[in-house]
Parts: sequence; C-alpha cells; structure tokens
Amino acid sequence: MSIVSRRTVAKVGLSLVAFVPAARALAAGGGSPSSAGRMPIRSTANLPPPPPPGTSLVIDKFVSGNVVALSLPQIRIRTEAPGDVLLYLSATTDVWEGRFVRTIPIEIGDRLTVWGTPRNGAKAFDVEKLWINIVNLIGPISRIQPEGQGLRFSQRDRHMGATAVRIDPRTLIAGSAGLREPYSSRPIALREAQVIQVIGRRLKDGSVLATDVLT
Repeated sequence: MSIVSRRTVAKVGLSLVAFVPAARALAAGGGSPSSAGRMPIRSTANLPPPPPPGTSLVIDKFVSGNVVALSLPQIRIRTEAPGDVLLYLSATTDVWEGRFVRTIPIEIGDRLTVWGTPRNGAKAFDVEKLWINIVNLIGPISRIQPEGQGLRFSQRDRHMGATAVRIDPRTLIAGSAGLREPYSSRPIALREAQVIQVIGRRLKDGSVLATDVLT
C-alpha cells in the first residue's frame, strides 16, 4: 500500500523542485502514513508521470503556469520561472491520458501542468503530456446526493477547504485489487464523513469534476 503525497499534484504548479522528489518516491513506491500525513491509497491514478528511472535533471521536463494567450496548437503560459513559456501541442500530445475531461476547452487563466521537451532555453516546450486545472483533494465528504447518472457531494480538503465535487458515469473508481472501473460499472455507496481521495479537473464554477476516486 502506498501514499500519494499532496506535493505530487497540488504543489507541482507552485514548486517543481518540490514535485520531483515526491514523484521519485512515488516511482519507487516510497512513503508512509506517518511521513505523508495522508490516507493510504491503492493507486497513483492520473497524477503527472514520475521521472523515468535513472533520469537526471528531470525537473527540466516539467513546466506549470497559467494560460495568458491561446491560439491552438500553441499556448502561452505565465510561470514563476522562467517567465512566459510557449507550448507546442501536436497530434501526439497526451491530454489527461485521453480521458473524458480532455474535451473541455482550454481557456485563458487555466492552470496547465506540462511534461515535455524544452527548447530555446526552456522558453518553449514540445508538449508530450498535459493536465488542465488538475487538483488532488483528500478529506471527509458530506451532502451526498444523486446527480443524473452520477453523484454530487461536498469535500472538505485540509488545504483547499470545502469544494463541490461531481462524480461522472465515466469517473474511475479504484477497486480493492488496484483496478479502476467507471462509476457506471462500479457505483459506490459513499457515506457522510467518509474520507476519500479525489483527483480531478477544477471547473470554472469552482467545482471539481472527478476523474478518479479512491476510497
């Protein structure tokens, strides 16, 4: 059983330096409930990829920032360092692992996390993997109610406070054997005050559309 530290997602946009050790530990299966202070889970779900084994200076493969200009297949983001970066998307760019949230249009102000190949002194990136407004919530849930063919509830995350979360029929639910099945095939009976982990995409209204739920 492993622990996914919040550093793996929540701080990837704020500190790539903080992300790399966490990702390396993830790749090695490291971590413990006492060291991470988080609930144990069975899967890493759709977190940004851990560094390839043996790769040095892997931090150079990541960049994160907010969209300031958009003219697909090019996107300009503003980062803390090295400043504005021009992203080049291609037909082979993997957006959210091809998941259903990739169909939501990218807009000015969105927070992008990118894995790719830098060029021009890291002022440009050929994007291999892309996540938009990715969040990692851990905490108790309340006000659970059906919504269409899915669910809606409020989750209180220690760092982000109360957040409205939606489970879509296509949201993947982690099973006991580490398998993931869509909610439509594996509906779960959540209960008040249950602590779960949600990985998903934050929407414009502030709610989170869950791509993965780990109970």
